[in-house]
Amino acid sequence: EKQRQNLSPLPEDEEESEDAPSKQPARKTPPLNASAAPFVPSASRQHQKSASNNNKSQSLAERNAIRFAKPDMTNMALPPDLRAKAEESTSYSPVPQQNSSGREDLSRAQALVGTCQYYCPDEELLRRQRESDIQQLEVVLPGKLHPTDWTIRNTAVKRFRRSAADYKLDVPEWVRPPDVLEQVCGYLEEWVMERDRQGPDPRFPQGQTPPSLDVYQFIWDRTRMIRKDFTLQNYVGTGGQCDARAVRCHERIARWHAMCEHQLSHIQDFTTMQSQQNIQELGQTMKTLNQFYDDSLHRSTVEVPDKNGKETRQDLSKFSHGCSSDAVQGQAPVDFDGSELINADSGSHLSQRIIGKHAVNSPSHGTAEPEMRGLYMLLTMNNEGGMEVLKYAAKLFQDRPEIYHSKPVQLALEIFKAKKEYNYARFFSILRAPTTPYLFCCIMFKHVELMRKVALRIMSKAFGARKKDTGEAIYDAYPLSRLVELLCFEDADEALNACQHYNITVKQVRSSSRDEMADVIFWKSSEFQEPTHPEKGYVLPLQPKKMLRTIESKLSGATRLAVCRGEVSGEGATLQTMPQYQATINKTCQSILTMGFPSTPQVVDDHARAAALLKQKQLEKARQDQERREVERLEKERKRGEEERARNEAKKAKEREMERQRMIEIKKKEDEAARQAQREKEEAERRAAEERTREEVKRRALEEEARRKAEIERQRAKEEARIRAEEERRREEAARKERERQQRILEEKRRQEEARRREILRLELEAKRKREAEERRKAKEWEDKVNAARKVLVWKRWRHRASRSIEMTQGSSSSLNRLDPTFSSGRLDLRQALKKACQEEPHTEIYKQSKDSLSILRRAIEAAIQKSTTQLSLAQMATSELASSSNFMPSGETDISIDTRLTLLLKVAVLIAVPDDTTDSSKFAELLHCWLDSQIGLGKVSRYSTKTGSRIFETRSVVHLCRDVDDCSDCDVALVVVPKLGSTLDYPNLGLKRANKILDDSMPRVVLA
Repeated sequence: EKQRQNLSPLPEDEEESEDAPSKQPARKTPPLNASAAPFVPSASRQHQKSASNNNKSQSLAERNAIRFAKPDMTNMALPPDLRAKAEESTSYSPVPQQNSSGREDLSRAQALVGTCQYYCPDEELLRRQRESDIQQLEVVLPGKLHPTDWTIRNTAVKRFRRSAADYKLDVPEWVRPPDVLEQVCGYLEEWVMERDRQGPDPRFPQGQTPPSLDVYQFIWDRTRMIRKDFTLQNYVGTGGQCDARAVRCHERIARWHAMCEHQLSHIQDFTTMQSQQNIQELGQTMKTLNQFYDDSLHRSTVEVPDKNGKETRQDLSKFSHGCSSDAVQGQAPVDFDGSELINADSGSHLSQRIIGKHAVNSPSHGTAEPEMRGLYMLLTMNNEGGMEVLKYAAKLFQDRPEIYHSKPVQLALEIFKAKKEYNYARFFSILRAPTTPYLFCCIMFKHVELMRKVALRIMSKAFGARKKDTGEAIYDAYPLSRLVELLCFEDADEALNACQHYNITVKQVRSSSRDEMADVIFWKSSEFQEPTHPEKGYVLPLQPKKMLRTIESKLSGATRLAVCRGEVSGEGATLQTMPQYQATINKTCQSILTMGFPSTPQVVDDHARAAALLKQKQLEKARQDQERREVERLEKERKRGEEERARNEAKKAKEREMERQRMIEIKKKEDEAARQAQREKEEAERRAAEERTREEVKRRALEEEARRKAEIERQRAKEEARIRAEEERRREEAARKERERQQRILEEKRRQEEARRREILRLELEAKRKREAEERRKAKEWEDKVNAARKVLVWKRWRHRASRSIEMTQGSSSSLNRLDPTFSSGRLDLRQALKKACQEEPHTEIYKQSKDSLSILRRAIEAAIQKSTTQLSLAQMATSELASSSNFMPSGETDISIDTRLTLLLKVAVLIAVPDDTTDSSKFAELLHCWLDSQIGLGKVSRYSTKTGSRIFETRSVVHLCRDVDDCSDCDVALVVVPKLGSTLDYPNLGLKRANKILDDSMPRVVLA
């Protein structure tokens, strides 16, 4: 889960000591009704079938009415403080989200620390009570089913919920710390887990027994939230939090999931709808456990570690792994078959448990890493064709040899090998073995169907073969009772059903020894086949029965509480001693922390790096020492095995020699006896030869008659066989044609579905492209409108803020001073060039002859172009004008202490007032165009900015040569260039008239004559 920000633990003065008692009131054993009748569930198949039919016939509303409690049943069970809150408010609002982008405070983010000390936060409890979301299993009955001082706060457990946009989970007041989560596990084991086997429950309608699936789904939901709370507090192993409390909770949840996989297999709804989900949750739990076990600081066996992985909780006698009792509370549970379960809170069976009050001081702190590693290997036997198990085992052998050589891991590898090699005899032998742990058998139960099918396929091919010389069948008859024992069938009926399912022939034969009928398999007449669905064509599975005789018998009366606390986990499930490298690491870290280094940052960093390096070296050395000791141990075992084999070989050779001598003596005696028998035989044969000669004629006559009858019988049998073969061939041909027809129909349906899907996809893509094109067009249209409106707005604001007098006097004067080349700026020196040209030709009448005037003006412009060095900046002139105007202030800008930027976009239209009806005029216009380009830069964007006080003025200008109305439509000001040389030249007036037609009446104009 993503770590949230601004979530810090409680202040130091509000934090509670770890040794202080929890806010949760201690759970006491309720006063039980000793006179109540014991619960004995019916074990008959008819009862189970009728119960299943009743569940199917009930609607969802009826089942929810049984599962959830009514509001009036929970109102009075609220504690006084919650009852007051419930009366004050009738609506529930989640914690408001903070307006934060989630990144600016990421450097100050800390791991979340839960502070909720109850099984269910008060906010959720009030909301669920208002929404009638309290389940029957959470209803409290003080004095009847629970202690008299209990309220609903003692029985309601936080239910699973995902984070949403309007609902946050990572609130410290809503997250339970590890100690409380362990108490929740203990409460579920002691008060809820056996409710379906404790008889009638007064909280349910008509006092009926809670359905097993309701109990399963309740615990499944609550244990998911337990794991979610650990995740919210960053319990992820390396890089996050990790301790023995989290490992124990996850191990208890994993045992519960593995146990349910077989204990609820007799319920059809569980096998069809819940089993796959149960395996998925078990896999997620096992993956989290692997992260804890692979923690870089090895904190999985540390109760409350510090940042260096060292134990901080020294006195563990005050803690009991969240267990308030060693027995199930309420009536004594009874198994589904009616057998009583052991539910005593004292006895020798408690010493076998891994979790509980008696195990708080164990070296492993109640964790069972070898057992969980073995269960994970069994759970992933089918992943990647078995490669995941091999990689996992290789990693354990390299990094954790003490775990690899433990009994659970070695047993898991043996089971994996038997399953991988399809060695069904070895697989079921391990399943039957009394030393195989119960939870291992529950996981193996998932593979029983496959291994039975493989066994029957192999046996149908291996047994029933014929001898080549006589044609007699070998091992054809196979007793069904032997198959029941070999493949661990529950009874003969299940084995017979399996044989019929896979087309194995079973007949009843009278036994010669006991003179009674017995079921016998005849492999010669059997042909293994897997049945398929008549319509859909998939292979029909054969769900095995619940294996009471093979698996459930391993419990020996243990309750679910005992299973979750490791009573039946078997030998070697825990590490009896702490690995040596862990003690070395703790000792090294402690020595480094107590050396008293200087407090300067550089020295602290150097020593921190040195400590990390030393820690890494210690880890590497510990691993090498462990590997060296493992290699030495394996070498000693190999040598010891070789010596033992040599002694055995010598002993066997001596025995073989003595046996050979004895066989030689026996052979001699047998040869002598054979020779004597041969002599007697020859004498008898001689006497019998004479008798045979006399009988020969009679025998030949009888044989001839028998051969004739046999030939007739063979011909009749051959004809019958031919007729049967022809009929069989016809049936097979008809069946093949029917299969081909069905295949063609399915293929045609698939093609039609594929064509329809492609057409839908094409239409969706086409519609998507049209929508995107329309969106781009609208965006472009609005962008153009916004740009045009922005220009108009800037210009209008500027005009409306300036007074008319400034616009008529100061603005016009300043603009003409900067735009008129004949003014005192000295930049546009066209008139001086004209005067100089007139002085060079004093006799020329430039004011009378238009043709001569044009030539003189052309030479003057060429000279001005050659002499021009710098260009006139319209952007600088406009910016200076804006900055010098004291009356100009954009609307809305009243605070002069804040820097503001004002940008003016100025587009100037240039019109040259020269008629274009003659060639000379066109050339003169082009020359004048070149002169204007050299002075003010036609078509180029000019930018200039200046800062006055707290305001920044920036102007961007461009000069555009206009020839028609469209070119001048978006310009801000017009500059008309009139080359007026005398009163005799009247054609510029024609040009000015044309300019008036082009320009809009509202556009400002400046004439350069």
